[in-house]
Amino acid sequence: MDEYAEKHIYPYIWHEKKDSADYWVNLFLSDGPSGSSVELELENEGKKETAVLKRTKGDTDWFYNDSTPKPDENLREVYNSDSHRIAMTEDEIAVITIDSMSNNNLPNEFYANFPLLEKARGYIIDVRNNGGGNSGNSDAVAAAFIGGKITTGRSLHPIHIGAYKAWSVDQDFGDKTYEQLVTERGASDWLEKLYKIPRHSYYKEIIANNRFDNCPGLLTSPLVALTSSNTGSAAEDFLIELDHAKRITMVGSASFGSTGQPLFIRLESGGGFQICTMHCTYPDGREFINIGVKPHIPCEMTLNDYKNGVDSVVNKGLEELRKQILKSTG
Repeated sequence: MDEYAEKHIYPYIWHEKKDSADYWVNLFLSDGPSGSSVELELENEGKKETAVLKRTKGDTDWFYNDSTPKPDENLREVYNSDSHRIAMTEDEIAVITIDSMSNNNLPNEFYANFPLLEKARGYIIDVRNNGGGNSGNSDAVAAAFIGGKITTGRSLHPIHIGAYKAWSVDQDFGDKTYEQLVTERGASDWLEKLYKIPRHSYYKEIIANNRFDNCPGLLTSPLVALTSSNTGSAAEDFLIELDHAKRITMVGSASFGSTGQPLFIRLESGGGFQICTMHCTYPDGREFINIGVKPHIPCEMTLNDYKNGVDSVVNKGLEELRKQILKSTG
């Protein structure tokens, strides 16, 4: 299957980070004419079985382990809404799950929970299944842990002025780099535009800051975020803001690796595509596009975790958070 996917599927997926493309790979692998079948040979602990899967529409017969992975300890749910969920451990650690940044009720509902959250000894924020949404919502949550003005990121916006491409034709740039030309001719705005605009590498840089004066306070206890390759877009902005402020420890795997205000273009055929309209980086220029926001402590779910219903990433996050709580309290 890996060989087939490498040859016939990955070339048609835009994302370079392969683990972030698993959703599309699995989707395309299952595609085929309605009513047709695919035969899979599966192996589990040395035992091989054959499964015949028929492609149907609307009457899928699912077979799965009915045990959602859970941490080794009981969590007491204290809040549940469409925007986020909060559960508490016995030692008063708040485990906050945010599965989307699209819900515009998130800031107000999160702020309304301040009296509850201020009592917590530490925080786990689980954004492993958060594909993004509205970055304003993620910024508002981040502000609760940073306070005051927050740096929301750095973005590069492409600029094209057609005349510079025409003027550059008569320039003898050859295969020289821009740095080599600066050494020879000296730095100037004219030279930079002549060289970079025809190469689509001339940008306006914006480092954005934001304030959330309606934020009811500041949550100062230790904070851990759980991440995965499904953590994307505005959820990555959230991680970057907190990481830049040195306010977070990330546990899990590298995030999706894509954000940048997508422009959605609809086609007459009924399909469509999206283009990121800006190049986003960490405020200090570090790249994460097609790389992902890298966790401080790598940890991934294993096949045995799923088979046994164990959420080892939450376990690891709680372990790390308790170390930080112990250190902060002496």
